[in-house]
Amino acid sequence: MWAFEDDDSDLTDSNTGGDGTWRGRKLFNASADGVQRKIFYSPDAVIESDGDMIFFGTGDRANPSGTGVVNRIYAIKNTWADSDTFETLTEDDLMDVTDETYEESSSSDEENWQTTLANSSSWYFRLENTGEKVISSVVVYAGILYFTTYTPDTDEDGNTAEDPCAATGSTGVSRLYAVDYETGQAAYDYSTDTDSDGNTITTRTKADRSTVIGSSIASSPTIAVLSSGTVLYIGVEGGIASETPDEDLSMHRFYWRQVIN
Repeated sequence: MWAFEDDDSDLTDSNTGGDGTWRGRKLFNASADGVQRKIFYSPDAVIESDGDMIFFGTGDRANPSGTGVVNRIYAIKNTWADSDTFETLTEDDLMDVTDETYEESSSSDEENWQTTLANSSSWYFRLENTGEKVISSVVVYAGILYFTTYTPDTDEDGNTAEDPCAATGSTGVSRLYAVDYETGQAAYDYSTDTDSDGNTITTRTKADRSTVIGSSIASSPTIAVLSSGTVLYIGVEGGIASETPDEDLSMHRFYWRQVIN
């Protein structure tokens, strides 16, 4: 993942929008451990007080049935440090929140969890279903990161069908994920898991991060702000899936105009 900026380091330059000299840096390497994880789609970004938060997932769109790579969803903090001294970020600079759910922990564990996250260049988690991959764009809305994944059908040994004819009617699984953009924690109570007594588990766990929305490869989530409220739409095999996002916004930006002198 690369980041580019229009250099504005010359304080005597009256053109505060940049002087037209672009500088780039390799912001993040998703394959630093030697595993080739592909990024096919553009990220989404959120402007923070100390820089930008960049969100994207990995997955090989050219080989959707592949199962040899454990893909990720990433949140990267870009503080726009000096590009001359900047060192490319890797997973070692991020907090792995795959199995971390601070709502299950004590208050001291939660404090330690938050401290570790604050000292990292943000977070990532692994997609744990065999062959699961992000092969569409992600979107952040009202503090929640939404994205879809595709998991190919596999046999009991975890192998995909080699015979194309055997794949008829076997189109895989599409999931919608919704997580807190700052922590990677589940934003909704998607899971219907029960405890040993048959009661629905109300504490949010990593199972609450996603819900199955259909088969085949789903589209990227699209946010529509309507007079009746906000709706999230996703194209799935055979139709459209929709959801009403949680939001706590005092205003919506429907359009804007930028004047350049």
